[in-house]
Amino acid sequence: MDNKNPNRSLIPSQGGIIANLALRARLIARLMGDKRISPMLKLIPLAAAAYLIFPFDISAVTGVGLIPGLSAIDDAAIVAMASYLFIEYAPAEVVKEHLRKLLANRSNNDMVDKESTDAPDDNEDFIDGEITDIHPK
Repeated sequence: MDNKNPNRSLIPSQGGIIANLALRARLIARLMGDKRISPMLKLIPLAAAAYLIFPFDISAVTGVGLIPGLSAIDDAAIVAMASYLFIEYAPAEVVKEHLRKLLANRSNNDMVDKESTDAPDDNEDFIDGEITDIHPK
């Protein structure tokens, strides 16, 4: 590993939990399709996906599978750990390139289309004025 700061993540927080999870999922999908990422490294998300699909579960083997909800928690932990490791071990410049493109797409999609606003066009006439509400006594 090349001098990575353990307190700094490559993926900045961009809104809520769902938005961050969606960004991370799109980033992983883009990295999986990139030929610059090692095929051995691509085994990490594939192994996590296989763990979710197959009925084998760590909590069942350890004997704590009788606790309700524990199976879902260990599944989430495996997926979170796999996504973190995959992004951290991928070449930083490749991750930053894909992240920059994803964030640019997100900001372009968040922009309001001018046609959908109520603002008048430059060539339309409009009257600027004030409204005063007069109450009779």
